[in-house]
Amino acid sequence: MSVYRRGAIYWWRRQIRLGATQAQPIMLRISLKTSDRAEAKRRALALDLELEMVAVRFPDQQACPAPEKLRAIYKEALEYKRDQIVAIQRRPPFDDAQHRLYNSAYSRIFGAIARVGAWPSDPNMWRREMSGSEIGDEERGLIADLIESHAPAAFAFETNSAALEQTKTVAQNGISPCGRPAIAPRILLHLMANAGLDDTSANRRLALSIVAAAYGQACREANRRLDEHVATEIGPDIPRVLAELLESRDQANTDCAKTTVPSTAPVDLVSAALSATSLEPTPAADQLGGLIDLRMSQLCALVVEENSRSGDWQDSACRNAKAISDIFIAENGDLRMSQIDRRHLLALDRRLKRLPAIWGKSREDRAGGLKHVFARGEQLAAEWDADPEAANRNKVPKVGLSATTHNRHINTLKQLFDYARDLEDGDGNATHVHPRVGFQNLRQKDRRKKNARKPVPSEEDLRSLVSGPVFTGCAGQNDRLTPGSSVIHDSFYWGPLLLIVYGARSNELCQMPLANIYEDALVAHFKIRASRDQTIKTAATDRDLPIAPKLIELGFLDYVRALRSKGEYWLFPELNTTKVPARKRFREDVFVPLLQHHFPDGTSSLLDGKDIDTQSLRKFATTYLRKATPKIELGIRQAYFGHERATTLEGTYEDDPSLEELMPCVKRMGLLIEAIEHYPLRLRH
Repeated sequence: MSVYRRGAIYWWRRQIRLGATQAQPIMLRISLKTSDRAEAKRRALALDLELEMVAVRFPDQQACPAPEKLRAIYKEALEYKRDQIVAIQRRPPFDDAQHRLYNSAYSRIFGAIARVGAWPSDPNMWRREMSGSEIGDEERGLIADLIESHAPAAFAFETNSAALEQTKTVAQNGISPCGRPAIAPRILLHLMANAGLDDTSANRRLALSIVAAAYGQACREANRRLDEHVATEIGPDIPRVLAELLESRDQANTDCAKTTVPSTAPVDLVSAALSATSLEPTPAADQLGGLIDLRMSQLCALVVEENSRSGDWQDSACRNAKAISDIFIAENGDLRMSQIDRRHLLALDRRLKRLPAIWGKSREDRAGGLKHVFARGEQLAAEWDADPEAANRNKVPKVGLSATTHNRHINTLKQLFDYARDLEDGDGNATHVHPRVGFQNLRQKDRRKKNARKPVPSEEDLRSLVSGPVFTGCAGQNDRLTPGSSVIHDSFYWGPLLLIVYGARSNELCQMPLANIYEDALVAHFKIRASRDQTIKTAATDRDLPIAPKLIELGFLDYVRALRSKGEYWLFPELNTTKVPARKRFREDVFVPLLQHHFPDGTSSLLDGKDIDTQSLRKFATTYLRKATPKIELGIRQAYFGHERATTLEGTYEDDPSLEELMPCVKRMGLLIEAIEHYPLRLRH
């Protein structure tokens, strides 16, 4: 949705592209300066209209979309509208004449929209639609009523009145009541996304014409079906729509009120684990109040698609939503929202507690899917239940997700359900069914102190980590942990040193472009900035950091200059050659092998069977800086690590610390790598 809340104030947001050549859209955010939801929606509507006017006045010069994409939109819209009409006609009142009248009226309205590519604002067009000799007075009045109902601004619409000439203009404040759209904008965007059509103003108008044409065709087909004869044993006077139900020519005794939605991306399901509840019939449409009843897989795909397109969710959040959706489906079945109740959440909660603590990373897990993961979790749980001491002694993998991971999954599932609850039409009316279930007592409590939940290495562990063949001489580029005569300067060499000195998040360093390094400045430094190539966690993460004197002594600046001379883009090119995140490649290709080489039985900091990781170095660095003599101020330390400053004075009014003020931090952290000797620069080949 384009309206969201930040604190007490509502904001408006839209993704826009500045011209046809811009590869990545930008996110435009504007404060609506109100805490009232209804007022915020009205102001957001005005902004949407203004943005559309800008797009009309300054159109993009884009090539016409591929015909196959347009055909895909037409086909899916036609199928959707057919199913929607069937759902409406299969519930009372069973009045053939009334259904025929509405289908005819709507086909004319959709025809007008198809010709214009928007809601027609010219009264002459509506007059032409209503002036045909084949249109009776009853249909003409219905068309006028529907126009008034669906028009973006209120109509004073009478067929024999001068009011037909003019529509009510927008109020002086630029905001007007909005009717219920004849074609839901959310459905339109979803159809475009399914067809792979970019969301631009021109494409949206083209897609609206195609969808309107498909809707009109569905209405005409529905009237032709009403004219067909259906033989029944009850009698000749039974309404056609009711006769079809009794005879069930197409779908005997199946979801009589089934309403489909545009298809979403498929979700991998574990068919053997599907519960029988997934086969329960869909509730009748009159019980759902005409609302769209999505399946779990459809809801997940819809939420992920919108939040990834808007930029609200990073890749990790999208993966988490897909993971909990897959687990829910594997445990309970691909249920519709109306079928989900508390028992399904309890079953999911039990399953999360029986999952292996680490899953999905082995070849067997990936090949066997969730069915194999569930079976392995049950087997491990049985071993721990039978003899916990023996299981601990034999280093049997732990069962049950950590409290943090468990709660993240539960919270993400609640976000999915809340999304379905918040889907509305232009009048603020709910359009989709959402599960009315409580999440109480599903979250786990981690009673450990926050600073005691992750293992922290000792100073001796870190000194050992940056010793050995990588830093004193290895056998070769592809054999870094065997002693030899080669010291190769790449991510295997510089990565651990940078993490120890700066205590930074691994993604901040592993995905750094050379453009963010200023080796020839008065104080050599690098910038951690949000950009197309580098993502950061929070606004406080944006910072400048001086390059440590020890790193300069080891040849870091020479390494940067050598990469520039070769035309490289990244600080660590070998980590940024695939779509796999650079931080993940660093962990798997560098950090884990280095850790296993120096600590085959684990470091001295093992905690609940878990050893240190890259974030553990950050925890160590914060404590190590705090113990520095002379004392380094808290605000300086927080700025160094990219955290919010401690006080309002520091965070709101003071400038960020200068490079000179941060220099004591890098000098203090540089003591941890002081034993490393300099070797002539040698790049990867």
